[in-house]
Amino acid sequence: MKKLVLTLFGLFVVLWSCTNEKLDDETINGTNLSFSVDSECTLSDSDNCGQGPDFNLAYYAAFDPVYWGSTETHKLSFQPQADGSIHIFGTTKLLSGTSCIAQIDLWLVEGKTYTELLGINGEFWSRDVCTNAIVDPELLNYFKIDSSRSSITFTDCESDNLPVGQFEVENAVRYEWRQDKLVTKEVQIGPGAAFTDSRNLDGLSAWVDLLIDGQKIASKLYFTLDCFEDIECETAFARSDDGATCFSDTPEAFDRWGWTIGPLSEGDYTYEIYSGAGQCDISKGELVGTVDVSYMNGNVSFTYNIDSQYNVEETHSYAGNAMFPTNKKGNPTVAPGQYTIQEDLEGEIYVIAHAVVCN
Repeated sequence: MKKLVLTLFGLFVVLWSCTNEKLDDETINGTNLSFSVDSECTLSDSDNCGQGPDFNLAYYAAFDPVYWGSTETHKLSFQPQADGSIHIFGTTKLLSGTSCIAQIDLWLVEGKTYTELLGINGEFWSRDVCTNAIVDPELLNYFKIDSSRSSITFTDCESDNLPVGQFEVENAVRYEWRQDKLVTKEVQIGPGAAFTDSRNLDGLSAWVDLLIDGQKIASKLYFTLDCFEDIECETAFARSDDGATCFSDTPEAFDRWGWTIGPLSEGDYTYEIYSGAGQCDISKGELVGTVDVSYMNGNVSFTYNIDSQYNVEETHSYAGNAMFPTNKKGNPTVAPGQYTIQEDLEGEIYVIAHAVVCN
């Protein structure tokens, strides 16, 4: 049994409550990626939501995309580096043309978890997702493109009315009207990240801009990876047989699963933690451990007791007089990255205990 203790009180509440606790962290950038820095992973084309054609690069010079894909002689490789960056390189062939080839040379840097992404006001994006997609943004990892050494080079594309030459690549930046702000579309890697693939495999999604003749031309890369098979990670929440309310069953009707527990008076409590229990159905999930919650004299502590066959990637804990924490706009939220513990608690409280566990 692995035990992780998080105690928050007094002036240290804000600092501690924003910390991601990690155990047995042997993965790149402290994320849940299972490959080593010596791995070179073979990439497979997305199946275009089962509709075809299979592809790994879509170029949007016009309204309809132009697709490139792998052949026996044109393939992409994925190489993690010792400094935490990732190098994606190789060639891919235009599917509808003659001999037009795209040479990919992308460097991904500044890897971060979902919590860290939210901490810099980043956003998970999910364009082009297949209807049967199962994607949990908390299990993905997010990267910037190093535009100073990244490029896509098109050769023998003249007869297809496509650009020829080497072009700089950068993360796409788009205005999101719901958030009323510009958002950088970071490269997303992990379970289900190949959004246009119907098989829900581990993969990558990248929304990029090519700098061509002073214009930014949108392109997207989607492909699956074969180097995540040895590890599976799930989001997990604590629940109680009495007094636990599913996020979706509250007036806010959140579109994600998990439980808020309460109201609780001062005392000591122990709750079971379940992973993968979509729609709050524990028959779909796994019991992965327990959490001890102590509420005394206005102070709250959480002790996570995770079963030994799991590694704990992150924990997030909330305690407050309201059922949910609030985001920067003051609206209720269940995003774990927003969990905090209120200072000088009095009376009955609610708690949420969240973890990401990997086998």
